[in-house]
Amino acid sequence: MKEEDGPAVSDHGGGAEPPSPEPAVVPVEGPERGHLVAGGWSPWRAVVGFGMVSLAADTVYEGAMSITGPLLASLGASAVLVGVVTGAGEVMSLVLGWCSGHGRTVVAATGR
Repeated sequence: MKEEDGPAVSDHGGGAEPPSPEPAVVPVEGPERGHLVAGGWSPWRAVVGFGMVSLAADTVYEGAMSITGPLLASLGASAVLVGVVTGAGEVMSLVLGWCSGHGRTVVAATGR
C-alpha cells in the first residue's frame, strides 16, 4: 500500500482495496466436530429445539384431553353426552389424519 493524498491505493494500481470480508462461518466448539456451521449453530441445537417444542405441545394437548370429561361434567353434561363429545372429537381427529395421510400419498405418487 502506498500512502498518497487520496484514498488508500493498492500496489497493483486497481484503486482502493476492498474491505476484508468477515468470515461467514465459524468453527463449532468440541473435539469431535471438525466442520463449520454458519453462525456457530450446530444442527443438534435445532433438533433439540424442535424436540422441546414438540414436548411442550404434547403436554398441553394431553393435559387438555384429560380434563375434557371432568370439565363437561362440571358444566352439567351427562355421562352419555361426555362420551359422545369425546368420541366425536377422536373420530374427527382420526378422519382428518387419515385424509391428510392419504392426500400426502396421492401427491407423492403423482408428483404434483
